Amino acid sequence: MTETHKAAALITLGAADHGSTVQLTVGDLLEVVLEGNPSTGYMWTLAPDSGVLLAQQGQATFQPNSGALGSGSMMTWRFQAIAHGEMLLKLRYQRSFEPDKAPLKQFAANLTIKQ
Repeated sequence: MTETHKAAALITLGAADHGSTVQLTVGDLLEVVLEGNPSTGYMWTLAPDSGVLLAQQGQATFQPNSGALGSGSMMTWRFQAIAHGEMLLKLRYQRSFEPDKAPLKQFAANLTIKQ
C-alpha cells in the first residue's frame, strides 16, 4: 500500500483577515503578518489562551517599513498546525509593562485544523 502525502501549505493572514475562519491541515504553516511600532513600547503578543493546536516556529520577525528611526514595521509570526481540532488564534498589541490595560489592537482568527 502506498501512502501519498500532501505538501504543507503556507497560509498568510494579515490585519484584513481579523475575525475570519481559516481551514488548515495538520502540517500546514500559518503566517500572521501585522503592522506595529516596537519603538512605542507596543508589541504583538500571543494570547495565552490561544490553544495548543499550533506550534510557533521560531521567534517573530520584524521588517521595517522604512529606514527611518522609529518607523513602523511588519511583524511576522509563523506557526505549524500540529493537531486537529478548532481553536481561536488571538494576538494582542499592547505594552508589556501595562498588562492590565486593554490592548490597543487585537487580531483573532478562527482555525479549523483537519488531519
